[in-house]
Amino acid sequence: MSQFWLGRLSCFLVILVLCGGNIVAQGKSFPESARLYEYDRKAPLDVKEISVEDRGRIKVYKLSYSGAGRGHVPAHLVVPAGRGRFAAVVFAPCCDGNVRPFLGEALELANRGVVSLLIDWNAENRPEYRPQEPGPPRGAAGGADDRDEMIKMVVEFRRGVDLLLSRPDVDAKRIGFVGHSTGGRVASILAGVEKRIKAVVVMASQISASEAWRSNDNPRIVKLRESLPKEKFEQYLEAIAPVDAIHYVKRAAPTALLLQFGRHDDSPNERQARLFSDVASEPKTFKLYDARHHLSDEARKDRIEWLVTQLKLRPPSPK
Repeated sequence: MSQFWLGRLSCFLVILVLCGGNIVAQGKSFPESARLYEYDRKAPLDVKEISVEDRGRIKVYKLSYSGAGRGHVPAHLVVPAGRGRFAAVVFAPCCDGNVRPFLGEALELANRGVVSLLIDWNAENRPEYRPQEPGPPRGAAGGADDRDEMIKMVVEFRRGVDLLLSRPDVDAKRIGFVGHSTGGRVASILAGVEKRIKAVVVMASQISASEAWRSNDNPRIVKLRESLPKEKFEQYLEAIAPVDAIHYVKRAAPTALLLQFGRHDDSPNERQARLFSDVASEPKTFKLYDARHHLSDEARKDRIEWLVTQLKLRPPSPK
């Protein structure tokens, strides 16, 4: 059997495990899972503007808004010149929480008539987002903490969508979302539960964090996995399973998906990237790049072109 078909068989077997085994068997229907992320949409956003910077004809606001339960969420808002109705995109950064890598992308999209919200969970701004050691250190208790943290993050990003839709210059029918790594997990969940979003980009994210902890050959993950008592490890996986992306991306339709992964990434590796594509609902576009976890300029170019099509963006404005 060829390497290609061995890889496809491997993906198929993992899907069987995920969809028929303990990882998915939460005792919850999808509507029950979706209710994990419910929140009070009437709660005041209480937007606080901190500063504003001019980037040519584009304005970049530093602000915060109410996270509905645990203080204010720091963010950057990038606003094009002129009068809307503009498309809008929310950006969710990698695990380091730094939105700066996405700022250039947001400025480029602003020249095409896009308002962008870049939500920041950098350690300096949101220390509660930064676990001292990623992974399953405390069995079920640690898993419950990590699960609840993801739920809170998803709610805060839904509140970010509320913020955009509260603006009279934003077109409610043209909302996009881009998430990388940890932000990709948020994007995956939102693809299933937040139907106000038309187009979602998932970059270098796991289809199942619990499956990744169980099988990934990344040396750091292997070391942590082997250092834990088996019972605690299984308790952790069971606790985090409800926020695995697999439960949500297979329910994304009619939301369009762009799935971007690096061929030389080790978490997720290529097998896990292909598994993500196999599970995700249509319409979807799967792209594998000659890159590592942070992907490449080619991926950025593809991402912008895809958003141009999905959100019906205008040609770039003269700078």
